[in-house]
Amino acid sequence: MPSQIYGLTGAILPIHPQPYPDELLTHWFLRLAHANSLKAQTLADRIFGRYSVFWARDQDKFASPIVIQKLADLAGKAPEDIHALTLAAYEGTLYPEHNAHGHTRWILPLGIYHRTWKRFGLQFCPLCLAEDAEPYFRRAWRLAFSTVCDRHGILMHDCCHRCGAPVAFFRNDVGYRARHQFKSSACCSICGTDLSRAPAYDPPGTDGQTLAQLRSLALACSTGWWFVGSENLAYSHLYFDVLHRLAVLLASARGAKLLKAVEDQIGITPLHKYETQRKVFELRSIEERHWLVLMALWLLQDWPDRFVRTCESARMWKSWLLADTPPPWWFERVVKEQLDHSQYCPNAEEIQCAAGYLKQSGRLVKQNSLREIMGYRNAKMIQPYAVKPNWHWPCTDAEYDWLLMCAEEQIRRLQPGSFQYQLMERDRVIVALMKATRWHGSYIVHLKCIDMAMVLEILRDSPDVRGALVDYVEKTRTAMLGDNHSESLFVGGGRHGFGIDALAYRIKALFLMSPPTDSA
Repeated sequence: MPSQIYGLTGAILPIHPQPYPDELLTHWFLRLAHANSLKAQTLADRIFGRYSVFWARDQDKFASPIVIQKLADLAGKAPEDIHALTLAAYEGTLYPEHNAHGHTRWILPLGIYHRTWKRFGLQFCPLCLAEDAEPYFRRAWRLAFSTVCDRHGILMHDCCHRCGAPVAFFRNDVGYRARHQFKSSACCSICGTDLSRAPAYDPPGTDGQTLAQLRSLALACSTGWWFVGSENLAYSHLYFDVLHRLAVLLASARGAKLLKAVEDQIGITPLHKYETQRKVFELRSIEERHWLVLMALWLLQDWPDRFVRTCESARMWKSWLLADTPPPWWFERVVKEQLDHSQYCPNAEEIQCAAGYLKQSGRLVKQNSLREIMGYRNAKMIQPYAVKPNWHWPCTDAEYDWLLMCAEEQIRRLQPGSFQYQLMERDRVIVALMKATRWHGSYIVHLKCIDMAMVLEILRDSPDVRGALVDYVEKTRTAMLGDNHSESLFVGGGRHGFGIDALAYRIKALFLMSPPTDSA
């Protein structure tokens, strides 16, 4: 509690410096302690209790409402002003929801272990530190895409250029009990090197436009909206979502083809070869993150033409681009409209209409017939709608009459003299012969021409069928055979006899047009 701070009679510290633009909460807390001649750990212990875990947590990301309220009371500020110093203030602009207790997209992890930082989660620009009247660390330097300083345009550093240790500014006053003058926060906590004297490097890039767009991402975080091509996005996190998705995809084995297509078009390959194994984007080195973000930004320029053209050259289709969680609408719409090479999936009504058409055409409603007429090959979708006929050879007069009526209807629809017309004439004679004699189809298909006299003798009491058979032999059969010769009485499509399976198929096609009205 504030009353535990020695010499403090009121509820507010005597000196409470104003936060610098975009300053980190932890760095402002360090300045607050030093301004009141206290070490950072000492101030934390006197506010939150002895042996507090204030520095054993990522307070820039994790700061709870209790911590924010106590700091606001101690410095005489509104809690909203203290909250604005944390990374949680990016909620709604950089990502839709802040995850304080786990991985958060774009936020570099510190790897805290016993008040030490093991990972390179804090970047810095040496020129910014050199120009500051009092060097301080910015919130934007904790973002994974901030690989280039938006002010000076140089490549950022994420460690000491001399010893390679991660930046941990709060540890500069740890272990020196008698020291009354505090070291600058711009010094390395391990070797004491002045980080503002780190070398300034030009960032590698594809072109000036892409680098300028990378530097302008800081503006998108502050405005809360952004644009891509002709699309105006009301919320900037819709843009950062796709940017992060593309950067992760390019770094994976799945997106290696797309990355190679981009590098081939720009004519530049990175000097540093990075791993394509599954790895959290925020845990990659600054060189890897810089190159991947640049490639993703290059793809999003001239939206959507450049993106679609590059994906087509790399054969990167919808199934690869939309394999993860659903993306924002503006990205998903372009992918589905221009990179969707999947087959159209018909609905139930369309399949039923196709089945009805086949039925009216006298064809069996089979899976192959439905796939052929709809141009759709997925049998799983069509199978429930294909007719599974409970078919049997006709045995009642009603069934024979129905088959004859269907055959006559088909003959009226077909062009006289065509081969389909001749086949249907043959089928009508066969059905009529089956009705008159009650012979099975397997017997009829094996009749020979020499059996003609015997058949005519049996049909002496059925003059209509007898006449139809004679007409078939003299006209239809002769036309079907042409110059060929066959001993079979009933010939098929091959100008020869046909088997029982072919006859069964033809009878089914007639039978399944509609159930006979008098059939049981």
